[in-house]
Amino acid sequence: MPRRAILLICLAIAPLVATAAPDRASPGEAIAQGWSDPPPISHYLARDGRRLAYRAYPGDGRVAILLHGSAGQSLFVHPLARSLHATGATVLAPDVRGHGASGPRGDIDRIGQLEDDLADLVVRVRRERPNARITLIGFSAGGAFALRAAGAPGGEAFDHVIALAPAFPFPSNVARPRTGGWARIDFPAMVLIGLANRMGIHAWDAHRVIAFAVPPDRASGSTPAYSYRLAMNYSVGDYRAAAREMPQPLTVVAGVEDQQFHAERYEAALRPAKPDLRVRLVPGLDHTGLITRPEGWAAVRTAFLDANP
Repeated sequence: MPRRAILLICLAIAPLVATAAPDRASPGEAIAQGWSDPPPISHYLARDGRRLAYRAYPGDGRVAILLHGSAGQSLFVHPLARSLHATGATVLAPDVRGHGASGPRGDIDRIGQLEDDLADLVVRVRRERPNARITLIGFSAGGAFALRAAGAPGGEAFDHVIALAPAFPFPSNVARPRTGGWARIDFPAMVLIGLANRMGIHAWDAHRVIAFAVPPDRASGSTPAYSYRLAMNYSVGDYRAAAREMPQPLTVVAGVEDQQFHAERYEAALRPAKPDLRVRLVPGLDHTGLITRPEGWAAVRTAFLDANP
């Protein structure tokens, strides 16, 4: 599209972006259970000088970096982290920038910042464990971002990637409409801001474009909405291209009863790009069951041990 046409579209729709934002989605189910005795928040220094939060479960030289899902924080994956730690591994669960104690919540400074933050956490790991095997594990949006990060420059830092019900974007045939009611997206604003970005205009990147169905009992620890730049960064666009560029093995774990994504379609979506793909489907498990139920923890633990015998 010619630059002049894009500019005219931006000017025409700008008032809508300035005033419209997605309504808060309706309340959904609780994201986490079994939060007893989580480790305290620790911090590491990102390259921009910001202190970012994470929870550490010290163990042996097998390291799992565990990324939470959309609207979440490290506390929400504590039961899964505890299960992985029981294998003897070291587990690090960050509050991804824009979430939890790595605020301000709901926004970041620029697209690409989250990859830099993850690389800075890896530097922290390497300083203490130079020869550690690092497995990157991400749930939902964190799983999508894990593919993005592993397929980008620097992704070779990870020895294995385990994506837990990765949040592939709608209208991918893996995603259900509105991700089963979890996310409400302002599509006009997303399109407009994307066009503006193509022109090098970032004036609206902080605009809120996604609202999540955060349960009332989790509201205080959640991030109920994302800016454009956070939404675009904590995600994966072309997941096939990302998988194709990944130098390390990829395992996908999902519940058969997932209400946000068609679990049975991950295989066909990714196998052409990643011939060594492993897919584990867990009967009777829904989307959040991977981080809230013992069957989910066991499936993830098995995938981790298979990758780190």
